[in-house]
Amino acid sequence: MSSIVDKMKSLRFGIEIETEALGVPATAAAVARALAEVAGDAAPTGGQSRFDIPMHDGSGRCFKVVYDGSLGHGGAEIVSPILRYTDIETVQAIVREVRRSGARATHNCGIHIHVDGAEFDGKSLRNLVKYVSSKEDLIAHALNLSSRMEWCRHSRPDFVSKISRIRNPSRERVLAAYYDCDEPTHRH
Repeated sequence: MSSIVDKMKSLRFGIEIETEALGVPATAAAVARALAEVAGDAAPTGGQSRFDIPMHDGSGRCFKVVYDGSLGHGGAEIVSPILRYTDIETVQAIVREVRRSGARATHNCGIHIHVDGAEFDGKSLRNLVKYVSSKEDLIAHALNLSSRMEWCRHSRPDFVSKISRIRNPSRERVLAAYYDCDEPTHRH
C-alpha cells in the first residue's frame, strides 16, 4: 500500500480553480491580489488585462488568473503551473486567500485537475478509465452536476467499450482509441 501512496505523491499535476464574484468588483484583479499574498509576487496594478494576469511564486513558477467565458458574475479562473504533492499546502492557502477576497465557487464553478500521465502504462490507463466511467453517475449525483453537464461530460461509451476489448493495452493503443485513430499523433 505504501508504494501506491508514494507513487501518487510523486505525480505531477496542474489545477484550474473557477470562481465567481459575490459583490466583488473586478474579480480577476481581486483574485490576483489574493494569489499575490500567497505566491509572494507583487500585487497587480492597473493596466493588466483581466484575461491573463500572471503571478510568480518564490520559485519562479507562474500562476495565472484568466477570464473564463463559462462563468458569469465576473468569473475568474486560477491556473497553476506544474505542481507536486508538496504544493498542496500552497493550493490550500491560495483557496483560503481567494475566499477572503470575496470570490466564491458557486454552482456554476468547477475545478479541473490535470494529472501527468507519463507514469501510467496502457493497462493502468484502461483500468482508470473503466473505474471512473463506472462511477460517473454516482459522482455526478453527489456533486449535483446536472446544471454543469455542458462542461462536465461523461466518458464516451464507445471509447470505454473500445479500450475494454484491448487485451494487452499499450499507452499508444489507449491513446489511439481515445483520439479514434490508428496512430495517435495528437498529444494533449
